[in-house]
Amino acid sequence: MNSWSNILDYKNLSEKYVLTDADRKGAYSRQYFEAYEARVAELKPRILRNAEKILGKGKFKLCSLSDAQQDEEVFVIGVIVKRIAARPSILKSLLSEDKVAYEDYENDELKRYEGSSEDRIELESDKQTVKLEGAISMDECATGCCVGVLGKLGKEGVFHVARLIWPIAQPPVKAEAEGTIVFVSGLELTGDVEEDRLTISGFEFMTDWMNSQSGGENDCPRIDRLVLLGPLVDTKSNGSDVHSVVRTLTLSRQEKQSSAKALITVDKLIASISEKPLVNTVDVASGVGDPCSSMWPLPPIHRVCLPRCGMSKNKVNLV
Repeated sequence: MNSWSNILDYKNLSEKYVLTDADRKGAYSRQYFEAYEARVAELKPRILRNAEKILGKGKFKLCSLSDAQQDEEVFVIGVIVKRIAARPSILKSLLSEDKVAYEDYENDELKRYEGSSEDRIELESDKQTVKLEGAISMDECATGCCVGVLGKLGKEGVFHVARLIWPIAQPPVKAEAEGTIVFVSGLELTGDVEEDRLTISGFEFMTDWMNSQSGGENDCPRIDRLVLLGPLVDTKSNGSDVHSVVRTLTLSRQEKQSSAKALITVDKLIASISEKPLVNTVDVASGVGDPCSSMWPLPPIHRVCLPRCGMSKNKVNLV
């Protein structure tokens, strides 16, 4: 048996990925979301069209922040960034929505944030940032908004805003043919026949009217999409309380039976209307109390809960 070996030269080339002091002074010192840059490139023509409409064509000087001269009125396009000293906590907001209180969670912290002297609005343009002052306020803008700013760059490095120019609205897309969208909500079935009688009869009456073909003026037009909004099941029937989280295991036998009966009724109603020829598509959106996770945004109801709707998956969408 012949042995073979080969010695390769090794050289460490990882030094080019190490951040130096010169790199920190540049683009690496502050994170810049690339989606903002793409958004500016997309909205810039619309901002310029609106500026020509409001200010007048040729009445303003368009330039970048790096080319802006002191005390010269220029027009700069960029992204709004709000620097807030006491940014609200998302976790505490979720706690307040679920009405859950902990020992270290004080009610005084639920008061509306009134602002601080350290709060400021900045404009990011060409990966450069400048503080904005003047004709702009915290309430009329949000982080990520693309806007054109007309004003002057002051001695202290602050851009004094004279006017804001927002992107002009796009013309609405003209549809090739007219369509009809129907929104239905407020079923909240309990599973009890007597309590649900009016709701079921009203839903069936609506279904019959939607598919009537008598040729009269009161006939319903063809429905391209019917959107059924939750809650489909009454919150009392499935043991769910808006102000507290109730586990399914804590439900009594009677509550479980009523919830199951309500789901069966909902399944029959949706399946019946999806079989009608004049209804093209049915969207079923879950609500608070429906059999799905209580975390926002609410996920769709699983098809196991609505087996009849699952048979017509091309026509019924659980969203």
